[in-house]
Amino acid sequence: MMNSRSLWITIACCGMLSLAACRGEQAGDAGEGTPPARLLDDVPLFPLSTPTTVQGTSESVEKRYASAMSADTIAEWYRRNLGNLGWGVLSDAKMPNGSITILAERGGTPLWVMIEPRQNGGTHYRIVSAEPGSD
Repeated sequence: MMNSRSLWITIACCGMLSLAACRGEQAGDAGEGTPPARLLDDVPLFPLSTPTTVQGTSESVEKRYASAMSADTIAEWYRRNLGNLGWGVLSDAKMPNGSITILAERGGTPLWVMIEPRQNGGTHYRIVSAEPGSD
């Protein structure tokens, strides 16, 4: 069960991602939408993943993946490996539909791992980060 703090953090994350998506459209029109891929350079990738898309703005980047593994398996792997690389987990919330959102931070840089089970089996997940202090 999710406590109210985790719920508010999850809602805030969704709002920030929506804002980043809107900014991405505006930045793309201005020719400034090149994602800063370096933000995710040292974020570990779950070994049994297939990349699907990469998008972002000049201040944020989102990489999407698919895996045949369960959402719980992927989440457990990220919980263990993010800590090993110095990321502090700030929030770890599981929703009634089985989706899991992990919010971590390192040196002021936020990182979201959003994991969603697929109805036909397997999982989609997104890894998102932004420049420290970007709104």
